[in-house]
Amino acid sequence: MKFFKSHDAFISYAIEDKPIAETIASYLKEKKIKVWYLGHELQVGDSISSVINTGLRNSKCIIPILSPSYLRHWPIVELYTFIIDDRKRKQNRILPVLHNLDIETVNRDHPLLVDLYSILTKDGLDIVCKKLHTAILKNKERERLRKIKIASIISVIAIICITSFSFLSLDISENPSVNSLPLPSKQFLQQAIQDRADELQAKLDNKFQKKIALEKGQVAPFDSITCAYNKFLSTSNKVQNCYEFSSGSTIITGAKNIIDLGIFISDSPYNKYGISSSECYSFGYKPHSPSDTIFYYSFCLLNKDQLTFTIDTFYKSGERLNVYVTNKQYIRSIEGFFTFPVKIGRVLKRKYEIHFNGHKPSEKYVFEMRDGSWKIYGVN
Repeated sequence: MKFFKSHDAFISYAIEDKPIAETIASYLKEKKIKVWYLGHELQVGDSISSVINTGLRNSKCIIPILSPSYLRHWPIVELYTFIIDDRKRKQNRILPVLHNLDIETVNRDHPLLVDLYSILTKDGLDIVCKKLHTAILKNKERERLRKIKIASIISVIAIICITSFSFLSLDISENPSVNSLPLPSKQFLQQAIQDRADELQAKLDNKFQKKIALEKGQVAPFDSITCAYNKFLSTSNKVQNCYEFSSGSTIITGAKNIIDLGIFISDSPYNKYGISSSECYSFGYKPHSPSDTIFYYSFCLLNKDQLTFTIDTFYKSGERLNVYVTNKQYIRSIEGFFTFPVKIGRVLKRKYEIHFNGHKPSEKYVFEMRDGSWKIYGVN
């Protein structure tokens, strides 16, 4: 596990904004700043997602070039991955650059960036580059002080260990630690993770087959869901939106938490949430009597594309093995519910509820040695 990052900055951009990224990267490199830039790091045959995730983990800060094109899937995931890591470390290492966007739009579309000061390209790329250089230098100074602090702590620990060791008379060879256990092969880890993914997929498939049979779900084109949604919006009542994500081991609720995963929330069913090929089923509500005015409609999208993943890195930590992976096609199914009226307090509202099932974009698998073999202990 690396304590210190090898790059000073990671430039995150959409392909349409490559000229701006190139200009920033060239300027910073001239100033002796170590820049991670995809155009320079990628080699023929490399796994793009794996290379990007390695770059993110080895960079001290990220420079996202926020533009209309940046709303593409992969740049957003890069940014949210860094934001989540920042929150865990209680740090602020994001240096946003706004291109053809105003601050109001960013605050609306990227609520996690509301408190961050952004640099505007309309002020001139030379000014952008100079401000980024100044910010990176300040970050490098903080990193230098952190290295000194950690080195001091390690020195103290080493002295304590050496002193304590002189009082020990144990034969270490008779007390092998977990570090002496052989590391599993990458193929072994891939198979174990694949088996778990297959198990989760089988449970989801079984769940939806039962739902389709029990509730008499009908195969439907996505346009039918759009029509139902437009009917759902035919009243003037306000909509309450509810979101939930389940990975089999984790349940996350709330719009803000869903955004943290890199999942775009939407008040309409038009967004297929990154699922390029799906089976669509609808479940309409039949009124009990002509006077029954309740509107209820539900649908589900089942991802037909297979989940794929890449192992980025793995290392031992005490008696456990941590394995970091990046997933593609990680949303396996989506359930949506339109209901009206719903009484919330004293007010009748329309309720739009959506449930995501699958995996997180990036996951950490924790393995533990059991009965002489490494087995999955948990997933974060």
